[in-house]
This record gives sequence, structure tokens and C-alpha cells, in this order.
Amino acid sequence: MTSRARVFRAAWRTIEALEPRRLLASSFTDAQLDAMWENASLAFDQAVAVLEYQNPQFESRLDDSLEMRGLPLIAPQAPTDSSSASADLSPASSTLDSSLLRAALRYPKNHVKHHIGKPLRPAHPKPKPKPRHHRHGSAATGGDPTAISSQTLGTLRNNFSGWVGFEFTTGPAALSVSQLGRWVVSGNTGTHTLKLVDAATGTDVPGGSVSVNTSGATTGQYLYGNLSSPVLLQPSHSYYLMSQETSGGDQWYDDNTTLTSTSDLTVNNSEWYDTAYHTNAGGAHSYGPVNFNYSLAPAVISTSFLTNTLPQQVIVSFNENVSASSWASAVTVLNLNTGTSVTPSSATYSSSTDAVTYGFSSTSSLSDGNYAAILSGSQITDSSGNHLIGSDNVPGHDYFANFFFKLADLNADRTVNFSDLTILSQHYGSAGNYSQGDVDYNGTVNFTDLTLLSQRYNTGLPLLGSAGTPSGVAVSPDRIHLSWPAATDTNVGGYDVYRYSTGAPQLIASNILGTDFLDTGLSAATNYTYFIVSTDSSGDTSYPTLELFDGTSAAGAISINPIADPIVTDSNTNVSFTTSFADSGSITTHTASVNWGDGNTTTATVSESNNVGTLTASHSYAVAGNYFGSMTVLDSTASTTELFGVGVFFDSDSGGYTLGQAYTLTPTFSDPAGGAGPSSYVVSWGDGSSPQSYASSAADFTDTYSSDANAPFTASVTATIGGQPYVDALEVDEAGPTLSLSGATSTTEGNTYSLFPNVYDGDSGDGLTYDISWGDGSADQTLTTSANSLTDVYTEPGTYTIEASVSDNDAAGLGQGDFGTWTVSVVEATPTYSLSWGGGSVNEGADATFTDTYSDPATHTLDNLTVDWGMAGQMPITATPATRTTPTPRPAPTPLPRSSPMMRGITPPAPPPSSTTRLPPSP
Repeated sequence: MTSRARVFRAAWRTIEALEPRRLLASSFTDAQLDAMWENASLAFDQAVAVLEYQNPQFESRLDDSLEMRGLPLIAPQAPTDSSSASADLSPASSTLDSSLLRAALRYPKNHVKHHIGKPLRPAHPKPKPKPRHHRHGSAATGGDPTAISSQTLGTLRNNFSGWVGFEFTTGPAALSVSQLGRWVVSGNTGTHTLKLVDAATGTDVPGGSVSVNTSGATTGQYLYGNLSSPVLLQPSHSYYLMSQETSGGDQWYDDNTTLTSTSDLTVNNSEWYDTAYHTNAGGAHSYGPVNFNYSLAPAVISTSFLTNTLPQQVIVSFNENVSASSWASAVTVLNLNTGTSVTPSSATYSSSTDAVTYGFSSTSSLSDGNYAAILSGSQITDSSGNHLIGSDNVPGHDYFANFFFKLADLNADRTVNFSDLTILSQHYGSAGNYSQGDVDYNGTVNFTDLTLLSQRYNTGLPLLGSAGTPSGVAVSPDRIHLSWPAATDTNVGGYDVYRYSTGAPQLIASNILGTDFLDTGLSAATNYTYFIVSTDSSGDTSYPTLELFDGTSAAGAISINPIADPIVTDSNTNVSFTTSFADSGSITTHTASVNWGDGNTTTATVSESNNVGTLTASHSYAVAGNYFGSMTVLDSTASTTELFGVGVFFDSDSGGYTLGQAYTLTPTFSDPAGGAGPSSYVVSWGDGSSPQSYASSAADFTDTYSSDANAPFTASVTATIGGQPYVDALEVDEAGPTLSLSGATSTTEGNTYSLFPNVYDGDSGDGLTYDISWGDGSADQTLTTSANSLTDVYTEPGTYTIEASVSDNDAAGLGQGDFGTWTVSVVEATPTYSLSWGGGSVNEGADATFTDTYSDPATHTLDNLTVDWGMAGQMPITATPATRTTPTPRPAPTPLPRSSPMMRGITPPAPPPSSTTRLPPSP
């Protein structure tokens, strides 16, 4: 490309950046601009003319933008003849490459002037700056942008001793800071320390401090100091930028100063420090003000996998020009379905497109699978030495460019189906590429391609859900215990573990059944990187998780010989091991403890002489599974810890056998070190039948017992693991009867309540025994005969829980059975009461006799009875239930006449209400 074309491309991109909405509707790629150079240069003039007409200040803005984007000054040079019309502009050293332009567009504050090789237009006068709006000064050096692009200054002060500045939060990209600056006020002469502080912890950023001497510095702009080396600020993280000030010293501006920052960060508030950090004005405010220069760390902006022709290619594009000492060694390509690496046949970087292209075989396509092209962030840097941002947004970490390939999947939807067949049919018999049906890459869509597609028809390449990011649980000098959140995809059946320290990632454990892994045999004080890939039984995979960076601990004076991870075949058998230790320090005595990983910690037995000895410990696990423990040895001044894992392996049965029905054993194998698992099984059922062999893939073992004459039976499972036999023996009992209860959920006290036991017993020849507790305090009942219902009478209201069990009377004395509960609510019964008169009449003043009747379904006795005879002046009486006799009524007093002196002015009381219970009238 000619220098003139490069300059044209740069100018066009500058206009696009300035006025993206007003530019001509068409947008051009770099290649199109290069190919259209002669005509496009006219288009450039036309675009500028249109924009000048729409905005008279546009050319002034263009000049500013070209300056701020660092475009080199190139003077036009007239051609000597027509053949040199496209000759390079001079001087040759000032020609512009498009990659430099793209870098300049990201860092828009480096001022150099440029015009393309056309007659210079009359410049429009530039508007004067607003009185209180200050651009940063030219004291900043280098091509990096400044964080604060402009500021509106507040009021001056110098009445505080401490640190002042502002808090800011970085954006999604990491910032590499090279300079810190302080605004110089007229009269400043002092030296000021500037520093960056991690806002989350309040600690200074290592290497993020510098001093600037304002004596003789240009006022009205920032004075910058260079950091000893660039400091990396993490993405989406908050920091303070502070300047140290002294009361009565140099003046600085108060926090009514406002700032305008670049889009790569956000100013949160002003900040000051005396003995602690304090937030003052919120928003884009600052004391000082202060500033810093930075550059963006390089990042991947796009990836693509090209399959149309051979060699197939992976293209990774970056946001700026980057380099690697070897692009071939800067990538590892993994087929995640096979766990193997694929070496690219070529690796080519283009500075004009800021992209690296990895080519594969020129004679064959990749195998089917999910792939990860892992770019080493530690090997890829930009011109400032900033490392590539990884997939976890951390510079220097690895970037995962994930892709997949399924042969004959022409439309790349992971399934070979009718859509792909249709595509092939449309191009059948003609020249074409892979996406048109050329499955065998010979340039023609023909019968061979149709055959290949037909062989794969209705097959797919699933992508499983990923696990969570792994984390380190514990480390020792030779081991790392890592764990990860399980994938939410229910199709995931296991996990592959990848590890690397130097070199390419390696698959170190396949199809881990749990979400923990103990990596062993490592080097002390060494860093390792891990990631996890989900798997299933069909060999399908997910893409990798984000990486875990962890390291082993350093070896100390006390060393423990690595513990061989035991595999236990019976949950009731003790785990025991003996290992040795040594202490290179002064002769002393030692103690040891063991954390077994199941919540139990015990003391180990120590036998030693002259700082060398053995450690012995044992423990019994109650449940099958993986356990991760640790042994710690210590003396009075030092200690060391070694990790170990225990796999508890035993078989679980289906709850006992039933004569004539299939009985199932299920093997459960666990190995915390991620072993390959059993290679085969041999099962002996204990009933005299021949042992049965099973493959390693067997999910369960079955047998049918035809007689219980020799029950219980002793069955055994022998699993061959790593060439060693592990035997698990268990007792197989006859399945007992099963019980379920039913009945009414409520009843009335005093009534007979019925509970119905529903029993199933596979061996009908066995008798049954019922034990019932009614929950009301009455004695438990035991029945030895079959019962259709069980009954009880509750005499008090309340809620009762009935507990019932049933067992058989098997001749072998197994006595197996089942247990059930039922809840019933008992409500109170309503008693009845009646009162009757014998008839006839009674004279006034004589006794009257009544007869009453009482009944209660709960057989409660009547405790007392209150009788109100309904006569004026007669008090009610309380008596026990019996025949009642009316007392002789007291004569009523004679009322005073209203004319009596005692009744004057007094209203007589109302007569008592009539009673509904009265003596019968005289005949």
C-alpha cells in the first residue's frame, strides 16, 4: 500500500470517528478503501465539503482531531510527471500505517498536525475557549491519553495538611498507568507526592507513586511525573488518585472543581485523607485537581472459525497492534471431546488488520468436536508492554477462543439435518465450497459429499453447560485441592480437569463424578493453572470454565511423606495409614492431628527419634463418598500440613430381596484423586449360584433369589481398580412387609375409632405381628394375627399421633418389617340434659319436685348443677344431680305508697323480667 493510500485511509477513519451520523450512508472496509483509493480520495473531499456546509466549524474540529489522533505531519509534494501521480508523500519516515491510526483513535490526546496530499483549504478561525474551561497542558509526555480531558476549576485554598484528590472506577478494560499529574497554580513552588490507592482496601497501589516539583513549572496545566514502570489498574475496580498537600503551602483548587473524563473510567467523587479516607462531593468532583496518563491493555475484539476451504482457519482480532515472541507457541488448540491438542500448521499475524490467523491441515478438516484456542496472555503484549486481557478480564491471563466443528453440518447449527441436505442439493453437481456442500473439500459438490452427509444424518454435536469457576480449597507442598460449583445442565455426568504450569494445558483427570479434585505429585512453591470441562457418558463436553490460578506451599523444616490415598470398600471398616516425617530443625518432640474431612478430627500417634518418626491414624466413615482430609505435624516453633483424600466405596442394595423377584445391587465408586475407576466387577450372590462378571460400565447388578432357606445371604462385589482387587461384602436380607396406614382424620370422643393397616408381604407364608401406640397414654397393643382394622376409643379431645409397625415371623428369624404413623383429631362430645315436672299442682308456699336426666357419650360424670327457679328475690342454688325440691319462697315485702315521705322524688324500680321457667298455674 502506498503512503498516500495509508494517509487517505487514516483521514477517512478520522472523519468517521468525528461525525459517524453525518457521514455518507456507505461505510467501507480497509480493503475497500485501499482498492478505491483514487476515487475514494474524491469521496473524501466530497464528504468534508458536505460536513463543512453542515457545520462551519468542522474543519477546525478536523484539524483538532487529526492533531489529537497523532497523525504525522505530511506536506504535499507535487508530482514531476503523470506517472508519479500516486507517488508516496515525503518524507518517507512520516508515512502513516492504518494500525497507528486505530491506536491513535483510542488515545485521542496526542497533538500533531497532518493534511492529506491535497491543496490546503482555508482554515476557519477556531473558536476561543470558554473562560473557565481548561484543557490539560502539554506537560504530559508520550502518546497515552489522559484520564481527565477537561476540568472546570473551583476556588483556591491551602488550609489543609493531608491528601486530596478524587475516586474513580475503571471501565471494562484494564488501564496501564504511566504518569501521574497535579494541576500547577500560579505561585506553586513545592514538591508534591502523587499516588494511586486501592479504594477497596485503602492500601497504596504498588509502584503507583511519584513526586512532582512545581517550582518553575508552567502554570495552568498538569505537571506529570513518570512512574518507574507502568501500573496496571484492574477493570471495573475503584481507586483513589491523591496529592499530598500542606496547610499554608502551595495553593490548590477546592472540590467545587468538576472533571470530564474519558469513557474508560468514571469519576465518582472528591476524596480526602487525614487519618482515614473520606468522601466529600459526589459526582465528577475533585480536589487539586489531579490527573493520570494511561493506555488500554490489549484485548480480543472478535474471533472467527473459517471452514469453507482448507486449511480451516481460526482468526483472532485485537483492539490494537500486538506482538508475541512466537505466535505458534502463544496458542494451544484443544479438542475438548478427546482431550487432545491440535497443532496449527501456520500462525500469521497481520499488523494492518491487528489479527492473527491460525491455519490447520491443508489436506483434511478438523475432527468433530468442541474446541478451545487458548491464547497465552503472558506472551501477547502491545507496544507499551501491556499484556493481553484474558477471558476473566485480567491482563496476562489466558483468552479462550471457543469454536466447534461438525463435518457435514453445513449451516453450523450443530446438527446434520434436512437443512444441510437442502443446501447440498441446491449445489449438487457444481463447483462449491464447504458451506455449499463440498464436504470432502475437493471443490465439487457430488455424490461423495452426499454420502458423507447421509452417514452423519440426524447426528449432532451437543454443547453441555459449563461448571462454575474452580477455586482452591487447600494446598500443601505437593498437593492442591480444588473445587467448583456443579453445572446446572442435568445432562452433565462428570468433569474433566486440565492443568498446566508451563507449556500447554494437559488433561489430568477424566470424568470426575463429584465437584472436588485432589491434584497430587506437584512441586513445592510452584504456581499452577486449572480449568474444568463438563462431560457426559456420550463423550459430549462443554466449553472450559474460567481459570483457577493457585500454587503449592513452600516446603518447611518439617516434611511429611505423601500419604497414599486409600480406597475403602466397606463403610464400617476403618481407614488406617502410616506415614513418615522428618524435621530438619533443632531436636524436639512433635504432635500430630488428622482432619478426616467429615467433621471429625483425631490425634495421630507419633513415634519418633531425633526428629524422624512415623505417624499412624485410623478412622471409620459412615457414608460412601469422597473425603478430603489433612494431617498436621507441629513442634513448638513450626508446623506443616499434608493433604490426603479417601474414597469410600461400597455397594447399596434395593432394600432386601423378595422371593421370585429381581434383586439389585448398585456399585458406588469414589476416588478423590480422579482415578480411572474399576475396570471390571465380579459378583457372588451367596445363594450357591455361580459368580457373575460385569463390565466397568455396569450401572447395577441383579439376581433372583428363589428360596430363603439359607437367608440371610452374604453377597460380595470384587472391583478391580488399578490392577488391585477391592472386595465389598454385604448381608442380603429378605425384604420385610411394607405398611401404610389409612383412616378418618377426625373422630368424636367416646366413639370407636378404626385404623386400617395396608400391608404387603412378598412371602405370604410368614405370620405378621402388629404393634400399635395410640398416642393417648394407653398401653401399646400387640396383635399376632392379621387384622383388617385396628380400633381404639379416645376419651379426651385433642390431636393424637398413632404409631404402628408390622413385622413378619420369618423362620430365619430376620423379623424385618415396616413402620408408619397416622394423625387423628378428636373433638369433644356434647352432653344432653333434661328437666321434667311430675304434674299436678302445688300450693303456694309448699315444695315443688322436679326430675332431671343427664347423658355424656364420653362417660363423664356431672360435676355440678346450677338451678335458677325463676322467682323474684330467690337466689340460684347449686346441687349435685338428683331430684330437685323448690324452697319455700320468702313473702314479698309490701310496697310503700307513692305518697309516703320516703318515696317522694324517687322513681320505683322496674319490675323484674318475667321468667320462662315458672311453677305451673293452679288449676
